[in-house]
Amino acid sequence: MSLPSFPYSEKICRIENPLNWTHERTAQMVDACREMAVFHYENCPEIRFIYDKVHFDPKSIAREQDLARIPSVGVTAMKYFALTSLPHSEAVLKLTSSGTRGQKTQIWFDRDSLDRVQMMLETLWKQLGKFSDIPTNYLMFVYDPEQAKDLGIAFSCKNDQRFAPPLETVFVIKKNSHGTWQFQNKLAYETLLS
Repeated sequence: MSLPSFPYSEKICRIENPLNWTHERTAQMVDACREMAVFHYENCPEIRFIYDKVHFDPKSIAREQDLARIPSVGVTAMKYFALTSLPHSEAVLKLTSSGTRGQKTQIWFDRDSLDRVQMMLETLWKQLGKFSDIPTNYLMFVYDPEQAKDLGIAFSCKNDQRFAPPLETVFVIKKNSHGTWQFQNKLAYETLLS
């Protein structure tokens, strides 16, 4: 399958110094949002249903003020529907919430979408001066990604280790012998003391 290209989204996701906003960048953001809204409308039946229900035409997005008219999709919808606009076979990463209230929220990424998200984070972090070449230790108060490969928070925190090269990384929320998540008090304490 040939995946679509998103020239406006590519451009806005790869801008240098993203915190330095201009009128030109606002116009680029409007173009990117229209591009994505049209794509999802044309490729995701649930999004089409939502847009049609409120008579929203994604091609009508022309100005910054129009962005407020894009119908929102509540997180609850992502708990019960796999809102995807590409075949599931194109997904390279599926993230879920922890599901502490029962049902898990799902977010799916294809290779290009994941690349755009990663690039946005990296350029933002660089502008904020959050990168260092000095290796450091990480004590992570999140799920151990070896045990929670598809949980979004585990992915995000693993991703945060790009700030500086890791010497040692310790995750202190692990599954216990019953298979439920548990904060490892002793491990956290010992890590802080070492």
